Amino acid sequence: MADRLSLPIRTDRLTLRAYRPEDAEDVFAYRGDREVVRYMPHQAWSHAEAITKVAEWAASRDDLGADHPLALAVEYQGRVIGDLVLMAADKTLLRLEIGWCFHPDFHGLGLAREGALAMLDLAFDHYRAQRVFAQLDPRNVASVRLCQRLGMSHEAHLRNDWHDPHGWSDNGIYGLLATDPRPGAERLAAMPEQRPPLDFMAGERAALDQWLEFYRDALLRKVAGLSAAELVRASVPPSTLTLAGLVRHLAKVEQYWFTAVVTGVKERAHFGDAESPDADFEQVSAPTALADVDLYRREVDRARAAAEKVTDLDAALPGRRHGQEVNLRWVLLHMIEEYARHLGHADLLRERIDGVTGY
Repeated sequence: MADRLSLPIRTDRLTLRAYRPEDAEDVFAYRGDREVVRYMPHQAWSHAEAITKVAEWAASRDDLGADHPLALAVEYQGRVIGDLVLMAADKTLLRLEIGWCFHPDFHGLGLAREGALAMLDLAFDHYRAQRVFAQLDPRNVASVRLCQRLGMSHEAHLRNDWHDPHGWSDNGIYGLLATDPRPGAERLAAMPEQRPPLDFMAGERAALDQWLEFYRDALLRKVAGLSAAELVRASVPPSTLTLAGLVRHLAKVEQYWFTAVVTGVKERAHFGDAESPDADFEQVSAPTALADVDLYRREVDRARAAAEKVTDLDAALPGRRHGQEVNLRWVLLHMIEEYARHLGHADLLRERIDGVTGY
């Protein structure tokens, strides 16, 4: 059984969250439009119907069950522009139906696809569904194209399969299996089971280097095999910490200590500035999560190269820390402490995602 769902879900541009009663006006703006619901199995909502329905959504459970769907508001730039829903096709939650409705003013921006991809990640990675399908009127060209952009296969065309306030209509069925490729579903590669043994009789410099390398390797093992959606999942609520955030933060730390301090070269930090110093933790995004891991690897490579050029642990380094001199011994010890602290966080985050433990 899946862990309790943690909301909201954030993508590059959207926030998928539980409904609030005050969302009724935004929802009425599109659900009350006859053209928007032209191919949907209900009439355009009246203002009163929108208020009632949104109140029902807001009061419903914010998780999926065999007898109740998961309906999420899609917020963009502070406004609800659409809704996404997952519905169980059986009590096991292994077959799920996905649905959507979006304001026409926001068509053509890729927002529906972005939100729907997040829902597919939720269906497959969180609820462990084996199949997700969509049912739609084949005349609804926009939804047909969205299914195609989601990687869904056209599985059936059933004639006069629906009867609703609009009359009889055909039913197009599109499906996606957990084993099918889908955009954004790429995963990080697994790590080799064996790792270099520690030298218990190593000298000071070798011991410092090997423990830092051990922890760098441990971080990559904590994220190995995960999808982008899993990397950005805040799996230990109410904390908003994610594995992607830890990777980004440690990439920034490696960049600072080994570029700005060890080599004395000043460059713009990868994440954050004076106005948003915690952007490494707070601005994680599924579309960039895998690239962030690649960035981390590159920063580690640069850090190794910079440290190898320093042979004296006691000599003052070119860069300074808060105006004070610092040597490489202090930097290496600090980095070991930094990793040890955050790997404790990573242990809990990874275990809550898929049960994997150990280092």
